[in-house]
Amino acid sequence: MPPIAPVWGATQYTTDSFTCYAAVHAGAIPASGGEILVTIGGPVQSFVATSQNGVQSASFGRWDTHMTIASASSTGSTGGQRQVEYDASSRPSASEVEDGGTIPWSSRGLPSTRKIGSRVKVTCPPGGRDMGWTYGTDTYTSDSMVCTAAVHAGVIGYGGGTFIVTIIAGPPSYRGSTRNGITTADYSAYPVAMVFSRAP
Repeated sequence: MPPIAPVWGATQYTTDSFTCYAAVHAGAIPASGGEILVTIGGPVQSFVATSQNGVQSASFGRWDTHMTIASASSTGSTGGQRQVEYDASSRPSASEVEDGGTIPWSSRGLPSTRKIGSRVKVTCPPGGRDMGWTYGTDTYTSDSMVCTAAVHAGVIGYGGGTFIVTIIAGPPSYRGSTRNGITTADYSAYPVAMVFSRAP
């Protein structure tokens, strides 16, 4: 374990914390690994730093989604290494479309201030290319390259264009595929995701 792990909080963790480190910190699994249940919740005003189970977490201010972690065996759950549930505060709701402006092809995800349920209209300029670092099919991790994922999803081409990004709570896993000349990668549970649709 590193001296300070990429984990923010205690009991409640920011959703961009490294899940397995957070699980050890929470006491859900030992450092040797195990199955966990991740529950995604809504905003938390601040996260405290503590040292637990050989992991030192860091403090952080407000974050729009949080996760709590339990041992899958203690909850009676079975199956894969990570299972994800969502509480009511994290579920998407209908929202107005925000104007996110034009973003470069190198943009990896949208700003972390975007809440689950946000709908953002963005434009990728002409002259794009596959920037890699894209995970999923139809539903993509929220840290994927936005323009590359949009081409893979079929809402724009390399000539650019305007589309809608909707921020949702992430699924238990992401499956990569090859579409429109772009190959995306598989990924395990990632708590926040993006889906794309054409702009009206």
